[in-house]
Amino acid sequence: IDYVTGPAVQHFRLRQQVAAATITGEPFSLWAGPVSLAAGVEYRTESYTADADPLSIASAYWVGNYKPGSGKYNVKEAFAEVVVPLLRDVPGFRSLDLNLAGRITDYSTSGTVKTYKAGLSWDVVDGVRIRGTHSRDIRAPNLNDLFLGGQANTQVVADPENGNAQVSIVQVIQGNPDLQPEIAKTDPAGLILQPDFLPGFSASVDYYRTRIGGVI
Repeated sequence: IDYVTGPAVQHFRLRQQVAAATITGEPFSLWAGPVSLAAGVEYRTESYTADADPLSIASAYWVGNYKPGSGKYNVKEAFAEVVVPLLRDVPGFRSLDLNLAGRITDYSTSGTVKTYKAGLSWDVVDGVRIRGTHSRDIRAPNLNDLFLGGQANTQVVADPENGNAQVSIVQVIQGNPDLQPEIAKTDPAGLILQPDFLPGFSASVDYYRTRIGGVI
């Protein structure tokens, strides 16, 4: 009994190595104030290994049944971001700033992908700010998504072709090394209120629209 009802065990080892360099500053000024700039590069390697107990490898349990696995990838990135003041202290514009950002990312598993952001931040008067952004975003597959060795679970489902009778099935979950980053187009807009007559009070209302393609 102890043998067949023993605990399912899996040991993971995750490793990440990172080298990065960034630079920030205000290299020059325009009519509305200094331009802020940030730029940088980064290199990362990520890897994992996993083992499992003999009964899990043999899929002997009702749930769990972990499988050994391993995998690694590396990422090279470069980015730049700039904040450009457009207006200051003119009627209807306490301030108006333009924010631009771009990033190039190269994954050893799926190739190069580009992301960007463009946004405006408008201080109408003291305590009232309106902001909006359009961006192209990604979510890359993680180590489990790519390389998970496998996990088998027994589940009970209803069979609609057999009067919804309860049927036991084995569900297998494992990684897919061919996955690509999912890509989203995101359009948020918001209003921030910090009125002077309510010290310490801040409220924001935001709207988001996100469209995702190639979902992992």
